[in-house]
Amino acid sequence: MDHQDNTVQHTVGDATTSSGEKLDLDRWARLVADGQVPFPKELPSQTQEALGRKVARFRRLRLLRFIARTIALDIHRSREP
Repeated sequence: MDHQDNTVQHTVGDATTSSGEKLDLDRWARLVADGQVPFPKELPSQTQEALGRKVARFRRLRLLRFIARTIALDIHRSREP
């Protein structure tokens, strides 16, 4: 049986604005935080630092949402008869 790889490959172009001129750090940070692209090493150090802060923020927010959902589910289950 033939196995097909359905993963989507993202590039730097996926993290640019619609005009293709300016790098959209928020979009790129989301792609990195989601594990869809590796952290780029070819960026200037100042841009890498800004991107790293945004990636950390997105990951922190995702973790907080996960914890909140888990607690809410636990509370909901404990109220069931």
